Amino acid sequence: AAQGLANLVFALPVGYLADKWSKAGISRIGAVLAILNVGMLAWAVYRGSENPHSSAAYVAIVVAMAVQGGVDAISGGPLQALYADVLPTGTRAAGFTWLFALSLIGSALGPLATIIIFQTQGDTWTLPELRDVIYVGLGLSVLASLCMITIPDPPKKEEEDAEAPGADKEGAEAKGKSEKSEENAAGEEGEESSETSRSVVPWTLFVAGIFVAVGSGMTVKFFPLWFKNDVGLSPTGVQTIYLLNPLGMIVASQVGRLTATRIGRIQTILLFRFCGLACLFALIVVQRVTVKWYVVVPIYLVRTILMNSTYPLEESVVMDFVPSRTRARWKALDSVGAFGWCGSAALGGLIIDKYDYSTTFFFTLALQGFGTILTIPLLWIVPVKEVDADGQRCDPPDAKSGLKRSLLSADSLGALEGSDPRECSEPGCWLCQSLDSLEG
Repeated sequence: AAQGLANLVFALPVGYLADKWSKAGISRIGAVLAILNVGMLAWAVYRGSENPHSSAAYVAIVVAMAVQGGVDAISGGPLQALYADVLPTGTRAAGFTWLFALSLIGSALGPLATIIIFQTQGDTWTLPELRDVIYVGLGLSVLASLCMITIPDPPKKEEEDAEAPGADKEGAEAKGKSEKSEENAAGEEGEESSETSRSVVPWTLFVAGIFVAVGSGMTVKFFPLWFKNDVGLSPTGVQTIYLLNPLGMIVASQVGRLTATRIGRIQTILLFRFCGLACLFALIVVQRVTVKWYVVVPIYLVRTILMNSTYPLEESVVMDFVPSRTRARWKALDSVGAFGWCGSAALGGLIIDKYDYSTTFFFTLALQGFGTILTIPLLWIVPVKEVDADGQRCDPPDAKSGLKRSLLSADSLGALEGSDPRECSEPGCWLCQSLDSLEG
Protein backbone atom coordinates (compact mmCIF):
# COMPACT_ATOMS: atom_id res chain seq x y z
CA ALA A 1 0.00 0.00 0.00
CA ALA A 2 2.85 2.40 0.85
CA GLN A 3 4.51 1.66 -2.49
CA GLY A 4 1.30 2.20 -4.46
CA LEU A 5 0.41 5.42 -2.60
CA ALA A 6 3.89 6.90 -3.14
CA ASN A 7 3.70 5.95 -6.81
CA LEU A 8 0.36 7.75 -7.09
CA VAL A 9 1.63 10.88 -5.30
CA PHE A 10 4.88 11.26 -7.25
CA ALA A 11 3.93 9.98 -10.71
CA LEU A 12 2.12 13.02 -12.09
CA PRO A 13 4.60 15.65 -10.78
CA VAL A 14 7.51 13.52 -12.01
CA GLY A 15 5.86 13.08 -15.41
CA TYR A 16 5.21 16.82 -15.74
CA LEU A 17 8.79 17.66 -14.76
CA ALA A 18 10.15 15.11 -17.23
CA ASP A 19 8.08 16.56 -20.08
CA LYS A 20 9.18 20.10 -19.24
CA TRP A 21 12.82 19.42 -18.33
CA SER A 22 14.42 16.10 -19.30
CA LYS A 23 13.14 12.53 -19.35
CA ALA A 24 16.69 11.15 -19.22
CA GLY A 25 17.66 13.49 -16.36
CA ILE A 26 14.69 12.38 -14.26
CA SER A 27 15.55 8.75 -15.01
CA ARG A 28 19.09 9.25 -13.70
CA ILE A 29 17.76 10.78 -10.48
CA GLY A 30 15.52 7.77 -10.04
CA ALA A 31 18.49 5.44 -10.49
CA VAL A 32 20.41 7.15 -7.69
CA LEU A 33 17.39 6.94 -5.36
CA ALA A 34 16.98 3.25 -6.17
CA ILE A 35 20.60 2.46 -5.25
CA LEU A 36 20.31 4.35 -1.95
CA ASN A 37 17.05 2.59 -1.20
CA VAL A 38 18.68 -0.84 -1.59
CA GLY A 39 20.82 -0.15 1.46
CA MET A 40 17.82 0.76 3.62
CA LEU A 41 15.80 -2.26 2.51
CA ALA A 42 18.75 -4.63 3.00
CA TRP A 43 19.20 -3.44 6.59
CA ALA A 44 15.46 -3.73 7.29
CA VAL A 45 15.32 -7.28 5.94
CA TYR A 46 18.35 -8.32 8.01
CA ARG A 47 16.94 -6.78 11.18
CA GLY A 48 13.54 -8.35 10.58
CA SER A 49 14.99 -11.82 9.94
CA GLU A 50 16.96 -11.66 13.20
CA ASN A 51 14.08 -10.21 15.20
CA PRO A 52 10.67 -10.84 13.58
CA HIS A 53 8.97 -8.52 16.10
CA SER A 54 11.26 -5.53 15.47
CA SER A 55 9.19 -2.38 15.00
CA ALA A 56 12.22 -0.54 13.61
CA ALA A 57 12.57 -3.11 10.84
CA TYR A 58 8.90 -2.78 9.99
CA VAL A 59 9.08 1.02 9.79
CA ALA A 60 12.21 0.82 7.64
CA ILE A 61 10.52 -1.60 5.24
CA VAL A 62 7.47 0.69 4.92
CA VAL A 63 9.71 3.71 4.23
CA ALA A 64 11.80 1.75 1.75
CA MET A 65 8.69 0.57 -0.09
CA ALA A 66 7.42 4.17 -0.26
CA VAL A 67 10.74 5.28 -1.76
CA GLN A 68 10.49 2.38 -4.20
CA GLY A 69 7.08 3.68 -5.20
CA GLY A 70 8.70 6.97 -6.20
CA VAL A 71 11.36 5.09 -8.16
CA ASP A 72 8.62 3.11 -9.90
CA ALA A 73 6.94 6.37 -10.87
CA ILE A 74 10.16 7.37 -12.64
CA SER A 75 10.99 4.07 -14.32
CA GLY A 76 7.40 3.51 -15.39
CA GLY A 77 6.82 7.07 -16.63
CA PRO A 78 9.69 9.21 -17.99
CA LEU A 79 11.90 6.23 -18.82
CA GLN A 80 9.30 4.47 -20.97
CA ALA A 81 8.19 7.78 -22.49
CA LEU A 82 11.80 8.37 -23.53
CA TYR A 83 11.86 4.91 -25.09
CA ALA A 84 8.69 5.73 -27.04
CA ASP A 85 10.24 8.99 -28.25
CA VAL A 86 13.23 7.29 -29.87
CA LEU A 87 11.08 4.65 -31.59
CA PRO A 88 9.92 5.70 -35.08
CA THR A 89 6.18 5.97 -35.44
CA GLY A 90 4.81 2.72 -36.85
CA THR A 91 7.37 0.52 -35.06
CA ARG A 92 6.24 0.93 -31.45
CA ALA A 93 4.28 -2.33 -31.27
CA ALA A 94 7.44 -4.27 -32.13
CA GLY A 95 9.61 -2.04 -29.94
CA PHE A 96 7.44 -2.38 -26.85
CA THR A 97 7.08 -6.11 -27.44
CA TRP A 98 10.84 -6.61 -27.39
CA LEU A 99 11.16 -4.40 -24.32
CA PHE A 100 8.44 -6.45 -22.65
CA ALA A 101 10.25 -9.67 -23.57
CA LEU A 102 13.55 -8.45 -22.11
CA SER A 103 11.87 -7.40 -18.86
CA LEU A 104 10.25 -10.83 -18.64
CA ILE A 105 13.62 -12.51 -18.99
CA GLY A 106 14.59 -10.70 -15.81
CA SER A 107 11.32 -11.80 -14.22
CA ALA A 108 12.19 -15.39 -15.08
CA LEU A 109 15.74 -15.18 -13.73
CA GLY A 110 14.42 -14.09 -10.34
CA PRO A 111 12.38 -17.25 -9.67
CA LEU A 112 15.22 -19.34 -11.14
CA ALA A 113 17.67 -17.86 -8.63
CA THR A 114 15.09 -18.44 -5.90
CA ILE A 115 14.73 -22.11 -6.84
CA ILE A 116 18.50 -22.57 -6.67
CA ILE A 117 18.67 -20.94 -3.24
CA PHE A 118 15.80 -23.01 -1.88
CA GLN A 119 17.33 -26.21 -3.20
CA THR A 120 20.73 -25.47 -1.67
CA GLN A 121 19.56 -24.12 1.71
CA GLY A 122 16.38 -26.07 2.31
CA ASP A 123 13.02 -26.04 0.58
CA THR A 124 11.13 -24.53 3.52
CA TRP A 125 9.26 -21.31 4.30
CA THR A 126 11.72 -19.87 6.86
CA LEU A 127 13.00 -16.31 7.32
CA PRO A 128 16.72 -16.99 6.67
CA GLU A 129 16.00 -18.57 3.27
CA LEU A 130 13.58 -15.78 2.33
CA ARG A 131 16.15 -13.16 3.43
CA ASP A 132 18.82 -14.61 1.12
CA VAL A 133 16.37 -14.59 -1.78
CA ILE A 134 15.61 -10.90 -1.18
CA TYR A 135 19.34 -10.08 -1.02
CA VAL A 136 19.92 -11.63 -4.44
CA GLY A 137 17.07 -9.55 -5.88
CA LEU A 138 18.39 -6.35 -4.32
CA GLY A 139 21.84 -6.99 -5.78
CA LEU A 140 20.42 -7.44 -9.26
CA SER A 141 18.36 -4.25 -8.90
CA VAL A 142 21.58 -2.30 -8.35
CA LEU A 143 22.81 -3.45 -11.78
CA ALA A 144 19.58 -2.23 -13.36
CA SER A 145 19.94 1.15 -11.63
CA LEU A 146 23.49 1.52 -12.92
CA CYS A 147 22.16 1.01 -16.45
CA MET A 148 19.60 3.78 -15.87
CA ILE A 149 22.37 6.19 -14.87
CA THR A 150 24.08 5.75 -18.25
CA ILE A 151 20.99 6.66 -20.30
CA PRO A 152 21.84 9.77 -22.39
CA ASP A 153 19.58 12.57 -23.47
CA PRO A 154 18.33 12.08 -27.04
CA PRO A 155 19.79 14.37 -29.70
CA LYS A 156 18.32 17.83 -29.41
CA LYS A 157 17.20 17.83 -33.01
CA GLU A 158 15.01 14.76 -32.45
CA GLU A 159 13.25 16.41 -29.54
CA GLU A 160 12.60 19.56 -31.56
CA ASP A 161 11.35 17.51 -34.49
CA ALA A 162 9.07 15.47 -32.25
CA GLU A 163 7.48 18.56 -30.78
CA ALA A 164 7.33 20.82 -33.83
CA PRO A 165 3.79 22.18 -33.60
CA GLY A 166 1.40 22.65 -36.45
CA ALA A 167 3.38 20.85 -39.13
CA ASP A 168 0.91 19.57 -41.71
CA LYS A 169 1.61 16.66 -43.98
CA GLU A 170 2.48 18.66 -47.12
CA GLY A 171 4.83 20.99 -45.28
CA ALA A 172 6.55 18.10 -43.56
CA GLU A 173 7.07 16.28 -46.85
CA ALA A 174 8.61 19.39 -48.36
CA LYS A 175 11.11 19.63 -45.51
CA GLY A 176 11.83 15.89 -45.36
CA LYS A 177 10.98 13.13 -42.96
CA SER A 178 13.38 14.45 -40.29
CA GLU A 179 11.18 17.50 -39.75
CA LYS A 180 7.87 15.69 -39.39
CA SER A 181 6.35 16.23 -35.97
CA GLU A 182 5.45 13.33 -33.72
CA GLU A 183 2.20 15.04 -32.92
CA ASN A 184 1.24 15.16 -36.60
CA ALA A 185 2.27 11.52 -36.97
CA ALA A 186 0.05 10.61 -34.03
CA GLY A 187 -2.76 12.46 -35.72
CA GLU A 188 -2.23 10.52 -38.94
CA GLU A 189 -2.53 7.28 -36.96
CA GLY A 190 -6.19 8.10 -36.73
CA GLU A 191 -6.50 10.13 -39.92
CA GLU A 192 -9.86 8.60 -40.77
CA SER A 193 -11.29 9.54 -37.40
CA SER A 194 -11.97 12.91 -35.83
CA GLU A 195 -9.71 14.66 -33.36
CA THR A 196 -12.18 13.76 -30.65
CA SER A 197 -11.99 10.10 -31.57
CA ARG A 198 -8.20 10.19 -31.39
CA SER A 199 -8.29 11.61 -27.89
CA VAL A 200 -10.77 8.92 -26.87
CA VAL A 201 -8.26 6.12 -27.55
CA PRO A 202 -5.78 6.73 -24.70
CA TRP A 203 -8.54 7.60 -22.23
CA THR A 204 -10.48 4.46 -23.08
CA LEU A 205 -7.42 2.26 -22.61
CA PHE A 206 -6.64 4.06 -19.35
CA VAL A 207 -10.11 3.51 -17.87
CA ALA A 208 -10.22 -0.09 -19.09
CA GLY A 209 -6.79 -0.65 -17.59
CA ILE A 210 -8.02 0.60 -14.21
CA PHE A 211 -10.72 -2.07 -14.08
CA VAL A 212 -8.30 -4.78 -15.19
CA ALA A 213 -5.67 -3.66 -12.64
CA VAL A 214 -8.15 -3.50 -9.77
CA GLY A 215 -9.40 -6.96 -10.66
CA SER A 216 -5.86 -8.32 -10.81
CA GLY A 217 -4.94 -6.74 -7.49
CA MET A 218 -7.69 -8.65 -5.71
CA THR A 219 -6.06 -12.00 -6.48
CA VAL A 220 -2.50 -11.73 -7.76
CA LYS A 221 -0.96 -11.27 -4.30
CA PHE A 222 -2.88 -14.27 -2.97
CA PHE A 223 -2.15 -16.83 -5.67
CA PRO A 224 1.11 -17.89 -3.94
CA LEU A 225 -0.83 -18.41 -0.69
CA TRP A 226 -3.48 -20.36 -2.58
CA PHE A 227 -0.81 -22.57 -4.12
CA LYS A 228 0.77 -23.07 -0.69
CA ASN A 229 -2.32 -23.55 1.46
CA ASP A 230 -4.92 -25.13 -0.83
CA VAL A 231 -2.90 -26.75 -3.61
CA GLY A 232 -0.10 -27.80 -1.23
CA LEU A 233 2.92 -26.73 -3.31
CA SER A 234 6.42 -26.35 -1.84
CA PRO A 235 8.43 -23.11 -2.19
CA THR A 236 10.24 -24.58 -5.19
CA GLY A 237 6.92 -25.55 -6.76
CA VAL A 238 5.53 -22.04 -6.37
CA GLN A 239 8.70 -20.46 -7.78
CA THR A 240 8.58 -22.84 -10.74
CA ILE A 241 5.18 -21.42 -11.63
CA TYR A 242 6.58 -17.90 -11.49
CA LEU A 243 9.49 -19.02 -13.64
CA LEU A 244 7.17 -20.43 -16.31
CA ASN A 245 4.89 -17.38 -16.27
CA PRO A 246 7.32 -14.84 -17.78
CA LEU A 247 8.74 -17.39 -20.20
CA GLY A 248 5.23 -18.05 -21.48
CA MET A 249 4.53 -14.33 -21.72
CA ILE A 250 7.65 -13.83 -23.85
CA VAL A 251 6.33 -16.33 -26.37
CA ALA A 252 2.75 -15.05 -26.18
CA SER A 253 3.79 -11.42 -26.63
CA GLN A 254 5.66 -12.31 -29.82
CA VAL A 255 2.68 -14.31 -31.05
CA GLY A 256 0.49 -11.33 -30.22
CA ARG A 257 2.74 -8.95 -32.15
CA LEU A 258 2.63 -11.18 -35.23
CA THR A 259 -1.11 -11.64 -34.87
CA ALA A 260 -1.58 -7.87 -34.60
CA THR A 261 0.16 -7.34 -37.94
CA ARG A 262 -2.54 -9.51 -39.52
CA ILE A 263 -5.76 -8.68 -37.69
CA GLY A 264 -4.94 -5.47 -35.79
CA ARG A 265 -3.73 -4.51 -32.32
CA ILE A 266 -7.09 -3.94 -30.66
CA GLN A 267 -8.43 -7.12 -32.23
CA THR A 268 -5.49 -9.08 -30.82
CA ILE A 269 -5.89 -7.51 -27.37
CA LEU A 270 -9.54 -8.50 -27.24
CA LEU A 271 -8.84 -12.01 -28.52
CA PHE A 272 -6.21 -12.67 -25.85
CA ARG A 273 -8.25 -11.05 -23.09
CA PHE A 274 -11.44 -13.01 -23.74
CA CYS A 275 -9.46 -16.27 -23.90
CA GLY A 276 -7.77 -15.38 -20.60
CA LEU A 277 -11.14 -14.61 -19.00
CA ALA A 278 -12.45 -17.97 -20.19
CA CYS A 279 -9.53 -19.66 -18.45
CA LEU A 280 -10.23 -17.78 -15.21
CA PHE A 281 -13.87 -18.89 -15.37
CA ALA A 282 -12.67 -22.46 -15.90
CA LEU A 283 -10.39 -22.13 -12.88
CA ILE A 284 -13.30 -20.96 -10.71
CA VAL A 285 -15.36 -23.98 -11.76
CA VAL A 286 -12.60 -26.59 -11.63
CA GLN A 287 -11.13 -25.62 -8.25
CA ARG A 288 -14.50 -26.32 -6.60
CA VAL A 289 -14.11 -29.91 -7.77
CA THR A 290 -10.37 -30.51 -7.43
CA VAL A 291 -7.22 -28.58 -6.57
CA LYS A 292 -4.76 -31.11 -7.96
CA TRP A 293 -1.76 -29.14 -9.15
CA TYR A 294 -1.65 -30.80 -12.57
CA VAL A 295 -5.22 -29.56 -13.18
CA VAL A 296 -5.27 -26.03 -11.78
CA VAL A 297 -1.68 -24.93 -12.49
CA PRO A 298 -1.91 -25.27 -16.33
CA ILE A 299 -5.19 -23.32 -16.35
CA TYR A 300 -3.65 -20.63 -14.16
CA LEU A 301 -0.57 -20.37 -16.39
CA VAL A 302 -2.56 -20.01 -19.62
CA ARG A 303 -4.88 -17.44 -18.03
CA THR A 304 -2.02 -15.32 -16.63
CA ILE A 305 0.05 -15.50 -19.79
CA LEU A 306 -2.82 -14.41 -22.06
CA MET A 307 -4.06 -11.60 -19.81
CA ASN A 308 -0.62 -10.02 -19.37
CA SER A 309 1.01 -10.49 -22.78
CA THR A 310 -1.04 -7.72 -24.44
CA TYR A 311 0.72 -4.95 -22.51
CA PRO A 312 3.15 -3.95 -25.31
CA LEU A 313 0.31 -3.67 -27.82
CA GLU A 314 -1.66 -1.43 -25.48
CA GLU A 315 1.39 0.76 -24.85
CA SER A 316 2.11 1.11 -28.56
CA VAL A 317 -1.46 2.25 -29.24
CA VAL A 318 -1.36 4.85 -26.46
CA MET A 319 2.05 6.18 -27.50
CA ASP A 320 0.90 6.45 -31.13
CA PHE A 321 -2.15 8.51 -30.17
CA VAL A 322 -0.50 11.01 -27.79
CA PRO A 323 2.14 13.62 -28.72
CA SER A 324 5.71 13.37 -27.47
CA ARG A 325 5.42 16.42 -25.22
CA THR A 326 2.81 14.71 -23.00
CA ARG A 327 3.96 11.09 -23.07
CA ALA A 328 5.66 11.12 -19.67
CA ARG A 329 2.47 12.46 -18.10
CA TRP A 330 0.39 9.79 -19.82
CA LYS A 331 2.74 7.11 -18.56
CA ALA A 332 2.42 8.64 -15.09
CA LEU A 333 -1.27 7.78 -15.15
CA ASP A 334 -0.24 4.14 -14.82
CA SER A 335 0.34 4.95 -11.15
CA VAL A 336 -3.42 5.30 -10.69
CA GLY A 337 -3.82 1.72 -11.80
CA ALA A 338 -0.93 0.66 -9.57
CA PHE A 339 -2.54 2.30 -6.55
CA GLY A 340 -5.89 0.72 -7.36
CA TRP A 341 -4.07 -2.58 -7.65
CA CYS A 342 -2.65 -2.16 -4.12
CA GLY A 343 -5.97 -1.00 -2.66
CA SER A 344 -7.89 -3.86 -4.21
CA ALA A 345 -5.38 -6.28 -2.68
CA ALA A 346 -6.61 -5.25 0.76
CA LEU A 347 -10.22 -5.77 -0.37
CA GLY A 348 -9.32 -9.15 -1.83
CA GLY A 349 -7.78 -10.20 1.48
CA LEU A 350 -10.95 -9.29 3.35
CA ILE A 351 -13.09 -11.29 0.92
CA ILE A 352 -10.80 -14.32 1.24
CA ASP A 353 -10.95 -14.14 5.04
CA LYS A 354 -14.74 -13.93 5.03
CA TYR A 355 -15.50 -16.31 2.15
CA ASP A 356 -12.88 -18.16 0.09
CA TYR A 357 -10.44 -17.82 -2.80
CA SER A 358 -13.00 -18.68 -5.48
CA THR A 359 -15.18 -15.73 -4.47
CA THR A 360 -12.25 -13.39 -5.01
CA PHE A 361 -11.56 -15.04 -8.37
CA PHE A 362 -15.14 -14.29 -9.37
CA PHE A 363 -14.80 -10.57 -8.55
CA THR A 364 -11.60 -10.49 -10.58
CA LEU A 365 -13.41 -12.08 -13.52
CA ALA A 366 -16.22 -9.50 -13.36
CA LEU A 367 -13.93 -6.46 -13.14
CA GLN A 368 -11.55 -7.62 -15.85
CA GLY A 369 -14.44 -8.61 -18.09
CA PHE A 370 -15.97 -5.15 -17.78
CA GLY A 371 -12.63 -3.51 -18.56
CA THR A 372 -12.24 -5.69 -21.63
CA ILE A 373 -15.72 -4.80 -22.87
CA LEU A 374 -14.86 -1.09 -22.59
CA THR A 375 -12.12 -1.65 -25.17
CA ILE A 376 -14.48 -2.94 -27.86
CA PRO A 377 -15.42 0.50 -29.33
CA LEU A 378 -11.76 1.06 -30.25
CA LEU A 379 -12.22 -1.52 -33.01
CA TRP A 380 -13.78 1.30 -35.07
CA ILE A 381 -11.17 3.94 -34.19
CA VAL A 382 -7.69 2.36 -34.15
CA PRO A 383 -6.54 1.34 -37.65
CA VAL A 384 -5.95 -2.34 -38.23
CA LYS A 385 -2.47 -1.58 -39.55
CA GLU A 386 0.06 0.69 -37.86
CA VAL A 387 1.05 3.75 -39.87
CA ASP A 388 4.45 5.38 -40.01
CA ALA A 389 5.34 9.07 -39.83
CA ASP A 390 4.32 9.50 -43.47
CA GLY A 391 0.85 8.07 -42.88
CA GLN A 392 1.72 4.84 -44.70
CA ARG A 393 0.56 1.46 -43.41
CA CYS A 394 3.27 -0.60 -41.73
CA ASP A 395 2.66 -4.05 -43.13
CA PRO A 396 4.68 -7.09 -42.10
CA PRO A 397 8.27 -6.21 -43.04
CA ASP A 398 9.12 -6.99 -46.62
CA ALA A 399 11.55 -4.56 -48.20
CA LYS A 400 10.85 -5.64 -51.75
CA SER A 401 7.06 -5.33 -51.58
CA GLY A 402 7.40 -2.03 -49.72
CA LEU A 403 9.63 -0.59 -52.44
CA LYS A 404 7.29 -1.89 -55.11
CA ARG A 405 4.42 -0.01 -53.49
CA SER A 406 6.49 3.16 -53.50
CA LEU A 407 7.30 2.80 -57.23
CA LEU A 408 3.90 1.88 -58.56
CA SER A 409 0.38 2.57 -57.41
CA ALA A 410 -1.70 -0.24 -55.98
CA ASP A 411 -4.04 -0.16 -58.97
CA SER A 412 -1.30 -0.45 -61.55
CA LEU A 413 0.43 -3.24 -59.64
CA GLY A 414 -2.85 -5.11 -59.33
CA ALA A 415 -3.38 -4.76 -63.07
CA LEU A 416 0.15 -5.91 -63.89
CA GLU A 417 0.27 -8.88 -61.53
CA GLY A 418 -3.39 -9.59 -60.80
CA SER A 419 -2.72 -9.66 -57.05
CA ASP A 420 -2.28 -7.50 -54.02
CA PRO A 421 1.11 -5.69 -54.33
CA ARG A 422 1.90 -6.61 -50.71
CA GLU A 423 1.45 -10.30 -51.49
CA CYS A 424 3.28 -10.65 -54.80
CA SER A 425 3.91 -14.29 -55.61
CA GLU A 426 4.43 -13.93 -59.36
CA PRO A 427 7.76 -15.69 -60.14
CA GLY A 428 8.33 -13.70 -63.30
CA CYS A 429 7.42 -10.26 -61.99
CA TRP A 430 9.54 -7.77 -63.94
CA LEU A 431 9.68 -5.31 -61.05
CA CYS A 432 10.86 -7.98 -58.55
CA GLN A 433 13.58 -9.05 -60.99
CA SER A 434 14.66 -5.42 -61.37
CA LEU A 435 14.84 -4.96 -57.63
CA ASP A 436 16.88 -8.14 -57.30
CA SER A 437 19.33 -6.75 -59.84
CA LEU A 438 19.58 -3.49 -57.90
CA GLU A 439 20.21 -5.39 -54.68
CA GLY A 440 22.99 -7.37 -56.39
